[in-house]
Amino acid sequence: MAVSGGEGTHGARAALTVLVAVVALAFARPGLAAETTEGPAAGTLAGALFGGTPWLDARYRFEHVEQDGLPRDADANTLRLRLGYRTGAFHGVSVLVEGELLRHLGDDSFNDTLNGKTGHPVVADPDAEEINQAYLAFAGPAQTTARFGRQRFVLDNQRFIGDVGFRQNQQTFDGFTITSGLVPDLEATYGYLFEAQRLFGDDSPAGDFDTDSHVFNLRYSGLKFARLSGYGYLLDIDDLPTASTLTVGLRLDGSYGLGADVALLYEGEAARQFDYADNPADYDLGYYLAAAGLRYRGLTGKLGIEILEGSGAQGFQTPFATLHKFQGWADKFLVTPSGGIEDLQVSLSYLIKARAWLDGLTMSAVYHHFSANSGGGDYGDEIDLEAVMPLFKHFSLGLKYADYRADGFATDTKKFWLTLQARF
Repeated sequence: MAVSGGEGTHGARAALTVLVAVVALAFARPGLAAETTEGPAAGTLAGALFGGTPWLDARYRFEHVEQDGLPRDADANTLRLRLGYRTGAFHGVSVLVEGELLRHLGDDSFNDTLNGKTGHPVVADPDAEEINQAYLAFAGPAQTTARFGRQRFVLDNQRFIGDVGFRQNQQTFDGFTITSGLVPDLEATYGYLFEAQRLFGDDSPAGDFDTDSHVFNLRYSGLKFARLSGYGYLLDIDDLPTASTLTVGLRLDGSYGLGADVALLYEGEAARQFDYADNPADYDLGYYLAAAGLRYRGLTGKLGIEILEGSGAQGFQTPFATLHKFQGWADKFLVTPSGGIEDLQVSLSYLIKARAWLDGLTMSAVYHHFSANSGGGDYGDEIDLEAVMPLFKHFSLGLKYADYRADGFATDTKKFWLTLQARF
């Protein structure tokens, strides 16, 4: 289902044009219905086709990057539009289609990975137009849902399988997925992924990966104090064999009330990773996460450590993760160093409630200390700050800052983001 360059780009534009027309009709239908005696009957094919849900998601972002070792800073103004439509169900079957358009506004004084401006830091948001999602879904008994086609697919906290939602171009997957609740309190998920549509866009050589990957995940929520997950991820990536891995692991996360609006928070995870398929390496590495904290009303504090082992020749990798969520927002560790990484982190966040126009404002601060897992030595430190404010019903405004101070790995980097998003 990949679309890339030349005729593929024209095909994507044609598909987006059709999508715009369909969604425009869906938005307009309530007005049209008022002019007729009655619309399509519920339970009919026509009722499913025209009784669905359209949506529009628009996001403007300004991103500024200062990076030592490069002669110029980066300033990126980008606008991302998503337009989608989900039909109603007809005998349990429905269809979802979502198009995505990404454009630079003004001068592109940044390296978008395609424009050749290597004197600027990277802001990986190149111009793109593509079908972001397009799948056939079936909803069956026992809370079973199956999807075939291009889809957003995330598991647990997105450490291994995620959508890279922070970047303007979302990561989605072409494949088949099924989730079932046949056993009470147990959600079982299987996915066969044959292509990854990555954030770099269709025009990039790294824009999509052919894969032959199998994903298994079991999540049990029957315990009062925690949720448990067990998983096995068999990633066979044809276009990047060195990232082909077999990973098995267990995860626990939950909270326990201590009374008087106080709750204990905890999270733990352990996994082993092995080379798989055509990976030329031979290794066995571990992943470990331990975190604990307290929440009092809107105030939350946490302390944790995340370890991705390294052998000196190979580091534990998570190529399909939402990597921006982990190891600092400056994105200095998107590929785990061969010596691995240990990330000691402290975070504090506060959610304001019932304070007039400040209601819903979330502020957070995170400190990271990075060091090598093998071979010794520090990598550096990072401070991350964020404030997100909902505006009215459909809008939100976000400010975000990252300051990575190198100490033996990469270079000093500062990033600032201003984001305005609207969802309808």
